[in-house]
Amino acid sequence: MVVIFPASHLTPFVGIESVPPSSYIYFQKKSRTITKYWDFDPAKQIRYKTDAEYEEHFRSVFQEAVRRRLRSHAAILAELSGGMDSSSIVCMADIAIARDGVQTPRLDTLSYYDDSEPGWNEYPYFTKVEEMRGRVGCHINIGQQKAFQFSIDATGFAARPLRATLQTWRAKDFLNASTHTGIE
Repeated sequence: MVVIFPASHLTPFVGIESVPPSSYIYFQKKSRTITKYWDFDPAKQIRYKTDAEYEEHFRSVFQEAVRRRLRSHAAILAELSGGMDSSSIVCMADIAIARDGVQTPRLDTLSYYDDSEPGWNEYPYFTKVEEMRGRVGCHINIGQQKAFQFSIDATGFAARPLRATLQTWRAKDFLNASTHTGIE
């Protein structure tokens, strides 16, 4: 059996636990209280007469979910693969920024591609979204790199183990590309 993600309650730090989904923690001097603020209710049902009503309901809920995540004084960076999920989120964010007056100045995108791998080259897809947006994002060609090529950079503070000490080629490519595309 192959496991990609560890159990959700685990963290890499001794004595530090993760916050359970849909919960918040209230700390007092010598105690803490974990409170669940939302839970899935399988008994709750939504019934409409037409498909169009379901579509409109989904569009409204989806738009609100994206809009709530656009609260920032600086630009927001979204990963854009050109697939249905990321493309929908980026396009809905553009609508919210233009129409709803959200609190972020702009939305930039970051896209990875590999033009040497026909089954994984997403370049044609995310560039179509960029054309529609009228804005080019940051592109990183991962096909030109070796997956585990690291260099040591111990100049920064490591908020997580090895965070500032290992700088991968992807991080370097992003830093280089972002200076050319105006991403801050």
